[in-house]
Amino acid sequence: MKKYLLILIGVAFMASCTKENEETINEAESPVVMNENERSLSDFAVILSKAINQEPELREFIRNEALKQFDKDHDVFYPFVKDAMVAGDKTFRDILADYDYENKLSSIELELPLLDILVPDWSWIAPECFSVNNWDTEEDKVSVTYRTSEKEQRIYQDGKYIQSVSRDNIPSDPVLIVKDNERMKIKNTTTKSALCREDYEFIDDVFKNTGTTKGDGGHWGNPWLLDAPLDDDPDEIPIDVLKGRTATAYYQNGVPQRDHIYYGMTETCDSGSVDYNYQETIYRIKLVNPENNGYYDDTDDFKLREHRKTGQTANYTAEELKELIWADGALELVFIIKAGKDNCDSKPFTVSFSQAFQIDKYELVNKYNWLGAKKSIYAKIDDSYLVPKWIFVNIPLFTWDVRTCPSKYKIVVIEKDSGISKTVTETEEVEYMNNTTSDASGTFNDYVKIGYNSGNKETVKKKITYSYQMTQSCDSLGSVDVEYKRAIITDYPSASLAHVAEARSGGVDIQIIPLRK
Repeated sequence: MKKYLLILIGVAFMASCTKENEETINEAESPVVMNENERSLSDFAVILSKAINQEPELREFIRNEALKQFDKDHDVFYPFVKDAMVAGDKTFRDILADYDYENKLSSIELELPLLDILVPDWSWIAPECFSVNNWDTEEDKVSVTYRTSEKEQRIYQDGKYIQSVSRDNIPSDPVLIVKDNERMKIKNTTTKSALCREDYEFIDDVFKNTGTTKGDGGHWGNPWLLDAPLDDDPDEIPIDVLKGRTATAYYQNGVPQRDHIYYGMTETCDSGSVDYNYQETIYRIKLVNPENNGYYDDTDDFKLREHRKTGQTANYTAEELKELIWADGALELVFIIKAGKDNCDSKPFTVSFSQAFQIDKYELVNKYNWLGAKKSIYAKIDDSYLVPKWIFVNIPLFTWDVRTCPSKYKIVVIEKDSGISKTVTETEEVEYMNNTTSDASGTFNDYVKIGYNSGNKETVKKKITYSYQMTQSCDSLGSVDVEYKRAIITDYPSASLAHVAEARSGGVDIQIIPLRK
């Protein structure tokens, strides 16, 4: 019984066709106008339909060849297999010749140098659909069709035309599709006759099955994965970003770097007044967890396409991939600064997809209607195929005045979604350094910090209440602590690059640098 699944509603609808019905349909067949290519495809489909129903070894041979996926699809490329032994001392071509009652095979081979047989896998539509993976070759009822420009597809079984079926229907019983192979081409040659294996090549090496496997059974699956090109994204920053004492702090042995930057302290001088020309700055951030659902859960967030049609090619640049599989959207980040009552602030920042991530891999899937016409490749990325990259932020915060800023401050990072706003109020206990004095000598224009870090003085603990706005549906990306005594520049790996210490939370890495205004 021949069954089909209607794509739009996904149910079987076609009644069984008895032998009498098949013959009646065949007698009522109306003439069809075909070009030479389609006529040859049709003639080959008729011959193959006879052989495939009568020769169980041929059915098994075709299935096994299709599962090899020599071009990463379930294609059986006739020029490559026609001389292969199938049963006893008979080749594939010998068996077809036995059923070529009108001696058309030789002319078909000349007309169709890229002749191909597709054994489809429609399991991606529904489990009931026919798939090469579940084909029981013991069953002798196998239909054959061919790729055509007509609106309906002509079906042959055992050499007879049995019916025409709309392209919107998917078979659940075995059907083979005769067509040209769109992944192979003929090398530069002046004739189509006497072609051998060396006369063919892939249109793109990406289709060449080199033995790398994906999925079960040691074969390429549908879909398959390809690596995408990645841009260089070093952790180091250009050294020319660092100006003044920010650049020289690394070389002051034994001197905390912020003491040198903000108070001008050196190896020979452990006191100084604050320099307001320098500010704590969020220089770069990295969203280290691209699979965080918070990045995709709001209408304004990042949007990943399910699948996007690519055409027949498979190699893409990074920019082309973004266009294929990236829709739109952006993240609105908010940095909540908790640095004492005088330095509590909210800093918004908008991040686009291209700022936040690169694409490491992309997934390709073959999709086609049931006779292989309009076959296309679809690309898809999963959030697990994304690689975080450094995002240039450059948000200045405050000058670290130890009288008003505790010895450690906190940055809370929030991914803000649309929704009702609310006020968050939090009270925290913090420590302040206590080694400052007024400038009695008149040498400095302001107070004086005496001693590296907190000097010999005990710290003072205070409770600070922070208030800030957020929406009820926002997503927390974690928080980082920034300590005064922590090093900023950890290394100069080259004459042009500097390595900066990173403050890390569960969802974001932050590079914080005191920069000169």
